[in-house]
Amino acid sequence: MILSDYRKIYAFKGENMRATKIEWVTNPDGTRGDTWNPIIGCRNNCPYCYARKIATRFTGTKMYPNGFSPTFFPERLRIPYKKKKPCMFFVCSMGEMFGNPYPWLTQVFKVIEETPQHTFVILTKNIIDSEIWFLNQTLACYPNVWFGVSVDGIYTPRIYGGSGKLKPDYYLWLKHAISVLRKVKRSGRIGKAIVSFEPLLAPIPSNALSDLAEFCDWFIIGAQTNPNRQPGKQWVESIVKIARVCNIPVFIKDNLEWPEKIQQLPT
Repeated sequence: MILSDYRKIYAFKGENMRATKIEWVTNPDGTRGDTWNPIIGCRNNCPYCYARKIATRFTGTKMYPNGFSPTFFPERLRIPYKKKKPCMFFVCSMGEMFGNPYPWLTQVFKVIEETPQHTFVILTKNIIDSEIWFLNQTLACYPNVWFGVSVDGIYTPRIYGGSGKLKPDYYLWLKHAISVLRKVKRSGRIGKAIVSFEPLLAPIPSNALSDLAEFCDWFIIGAQTNPNRQPGKQWVESIVKIARVCNIPVFIKDNLEWPEKIQQLPT
């Protein structure tokens, strides 16, 4: 695949953003939103990461000069200012927002503060760094930030000393992730708390789902792609069931091949 083909597929051309193909990134008017990548790269080393595969393949290009090593692109900070109409941005779709130098985060969140008409969705696995950032911002609130954690059911981020498939490690990480997300939501620093179960690779413990349902505003569920790996039917059903009981909107991505189309958005 040549670089021009890659741009067409991933709806990205240099600094000028086009509508993303990620289904749940939806603007208030129902049109497709954008991705925004002022930071690219991640150190979590998840084995299924699509972003790492792409960045590694195009290492040394203008878009990925350092491959998948965390890299800051200050010239991209001006992108949200160019959109006057309310837009949803998926932030760092090609990397990890947290676990990077504070000056990077400061500049990104300054843009978020100065463009309140937009919604910025931030997903992380770096729960320790995100907790430190949000709860240290004593005077800062970001009502236009939808903040959440990515939960796959298996892989503990290696940046936290996890060893991949060891479930005891994962349960400890998940428990901490729920605690951090709850604290950040109840602190009033963010607008909504969300969880992305993508790729869903194992069943999520019922007690964890119950804890998340107490305060979360949105669940997203997806399968692993390239290679395709569909989650167990009961794994998905357990998430959908508790979401319905607790009146939490659920968005099941098309890649999950679910028989019922469930693609709800938070109000």
